[in-house]
Amino acid sequence: QLNFLGISLGMVAASIELISNLFAPIENLGMELQNIQQAVSGVRRVNEFYMEPEDEGINNTLTAAKIIPDRHDVRLSFQHVSFQYEAGTDILQNINLSINPLEKVTFIGRTGVGKSTLFKLVMGLLQPQKGVITLNGIDVCSIPNSEKRKIFGYVNQSMRLLPGTVAEQVSLGDENIKREEIMEALDFVGLMEYVASLEKGLDTDVTHDMFSQGQKQLLSIARAIVTHPPVLLLDEITANLDSITEERLVSILQKASSANTVLSISHRLSSMLVSDTVVILENGRIKNTGSPEALLQNDNWYRTHIALEKLTWS
Repeated sequence: QLNFLGISLGMVAASIELISNLFAPIENLGMELQNIQQAVSGVRRVNEFYMEPEDEGINNTLTAAKIIPDRHDVRLSFQHVSFQYEAGTDILQNINLSINPLEKVTFIGRTGVGKSTLFKLVMGLLQPQKGVITLNGIDVCSIPNSEKRKIFGYVNQSMRLLPGTVAEQVSLGDENIKREEIMEALDFVGLMEYVASLEKGLDTDVTHDMFSQGQKQLLSIARAIVTHPPVLLLDEITANLDSITEERLVSILQKASSANTVLSISHRLSSMLVSDTVVILENGRIKNTGSPEALLQNDNWYRTHIALEKLTWS
């Protein structure tokens, strides 16, 4: 029938190929238009970021040495601190707390009560809507970002590896941190022997499967202590670890924190660092505070959770 019309199968195949070739540029044009739209949206977001007002109240004359001339004399104070991410929804309400030099304080409470938010406020990464947090009398929000790493060592449960070498995972590219300090920090957490066994040692490019979860947490501790900060902030760092790794990690942290003021968040009361003070948060407020021994006597919530954890582990 095709031959009768003067059309061969070859002509049909050629026509289909021609039509495909004609529509391919049109399809590609549509994809390019989509890419252009995404690029324009990206430029718009960058412009919005640049239009954001700069942090107010930062005092660029402040240095870590001026704020904390003696690392054994660090005083943190929370004065009527309230914070909300969205208007009308308080995350933290009227927090009042004083932390003495070298004190070890653990914050506990249900998920979502504002424990991690509190740490971000301490480091001046967020600014409270009401109240103030001071470090030796200085508003933490006035401390320049360049000085914060010399003051605060922060460790959380999800250590992120960055593109670069093992040394850069610890130094974060800070040229002021010497190679010897990086080695000292890795040795302190027990990773130096493993790092030395790598092909290029400290100069080995990091891959995501190079470190186990436990080793990543040890690496995050090395990252936090390499600048010898007087204040350590530990945010549920044992949450994803097995009991053996957790015990090792807690032991290292006990050693690392002997000359530091330490604020920690614990998801399990049994995995808490040895603490002078425990602060129980509930509905964004401080429900109770005291030594672990005192809370066992006078706080039913604390006593019940300790008992439940003992049953779970037994």
